[in-house]
Amino acid sequence: MSPRTARDAATITVDIPTQDVGSGRPEDGGGPLRGGLHLQNRLTVIITDPAVPYDITLTVAAQDGWLVCESATISKRPAGPAVTPMAVRSMTLSLYVQRIREELGEHFGAGYVTSPVMDSGRWRSFDFPVLPQEWDALDFAQRRREAQLTTELVAQYYREALASPDPGVNRRPTAAVAERLHASRGHISRLLTQARNEGLPGLGPRRQPRRKGSA
Repeated sequence: MSPRTARDAATITVDIPTQDVGSGRPEDGGGPLRGGLHLQNRLTVIITDPAVPYDITLTVAAQDGWLVCESATISKRPAGPAVTPMAVRSMTLSLYVQRIREELGEHFGAGYVTSPVMDSGRWRSFDFPVLPQEWDALDFAQRRREAQLTTELVAQYYREALASPDPGVNRRPTAAVAERLHASRGHISRLLTQARNEGLPGLGPRRQPRRKGSA
């Protein structure tokens, strides 16, 4: 499977094993989230990504109002290939966090994301499942945060544009990414150059700068 097609989010699956719901406090990885919600504790999530032939485990917690990745563990599978730098670059942590959020959203927080009811300073009360409009507020805020222009995000959207069945997108992927991210084409081009220099896969060969006097 090429890195281009592997970036389809639907091919990446997440498994959130059953675990005790914590106190909602920072020592348990919990804390407030945007949209008025609350994460009860850090989550250990198993990721299956067809583009990465390893066992992947992510730890997700609340930080400054966001769902963030605290750590990522990559392990060689029995009889599988050794962990290589190129394969590690195929990992897209922001996409994994997105899929975790989507999985939680399917179950309206699954008991891990709750709606605070009362906080007396000595004890807290939480309500779950969260309401659809509450989850939508969190999801919208998190997506806006993830829309910050990083080389990883631009590379992800560029690969998706290349794989698009729409000729108006796949024939002008840089412009399509610029329109999607509401950025200038020149800025996206510079970020793509940086992404290629960083070795991010699926972006095509790195272009050589023109020499003065060349046609």
